[in-house]
Amino acid sequence: LIPAEDLYKLPCPMQNLEADLLRYVGSGSTQSAFDLSSVSKAALSSKVRSAAATGDQSSSRPAAPNGEAAHHDVEEDAPDVYELDPAEKLGKSRGVIELGFVNRPFKSCLPPVELTEEGTEYEVKCVKHVFENAVVLEFVVLNTLEDQVLDNLHVEVDVADVEGVAEVKMVPAQRVKFNEKESAFTVLFCSAPGELYVNGGMTCTLKYTMKEVDAATGEADEDGYDDDYQLEDLIVSIGDMI
Repeated sequence: LIPAEDLYKLPCPMQNLEADLLRYVGSGSTQSAFDLSSVSKAALSSKVRSAAATGDQSSSRPAAPNGEAAHHDVEEDAPDVYELDPAEKLGKSRGVIELGFVNRPFKSCLPPVELTEEGTEYEVKCVKHVFENAVVLEFVVLNTLEDQVLDNLHVEVDVADVEGVAEVKMVPAQRVKFNEKESAFTVLFCSAPGELYVNGGMTCTLKYTMKEVDAATGEADEDGYDDDYQLEDLIVSIGDMI
């Protein structure tokens, strides 16, 4: 038993500890010890705590527009960079740091969500990073076209059907060259201060300035044109919060 005076020393809110303990016991996989350090330090909303207690992490997932199946398949194996440190690029982004995210996220959702099919001209996947007052969407983009670079690349999301979002800000990738992966970030700030709750599906559009590359010199043209590329829909659910 934990002495009453030591309850104030817990490294996380009591509600979060209760929710994770209920999920741990309900999972039936209790051979390994419960990891207290894995409990989120964010103030979870009552809806999230309720879902954790009942083991329901999917009931709140919205249907895709027009009744079509939502596209949120994920790859079986995450890239090594995310297995080693899923928040590495996030922590090195000057734009993200300037928005106030100086600490590590409470949770990074793996494996990444695939937003394009393999072999397309641009391959895009998303890692959802959960903070106390926001969810940061990291869009990892691979440019597979040798004759072009993509400047000022960012992902616009339509959050009209997403609950709990007060503001959206974007941190673009300055340039994505051929066969290179770069990250752009879209930040969903929570509408309720001190209470983490974001839930819903959103459309995602990749936007950039495309510039052609001279095959002889390897240099990109100074002039380019703005273009966009439609991605699969993305869902942020209660299950991502816990």
